[in-house]
Amino acid sequence: MREGGVVTRKQLDKNNLGHLEDWRGNNIAFACPACGKIVLVSGLSDKDGHSCPCGKSKGYVDIKGETASIES
Repeated sequence: MREGGVVTRKQLDKNNLGHLEDWRGNNIAFACPACGKIVLVSGLSDKDGHSCPCGKSKGYVDIKGETASIES
């Protein structure tokens, strides 16, 4: 995500989501930490994750909706 920087990965917890995070079934939504745009990620259609248009974050959710994370 970051050029020349360290990529951090935040594991989401369904029972303790952040203010700008949501999780329904095998879909998540989050605000990009870099630009603030809302990113929607589907476990069904985004098998390799889904990037924010700014390219500085990427969300992942498995097809069963059991695990989800955000890279930035």
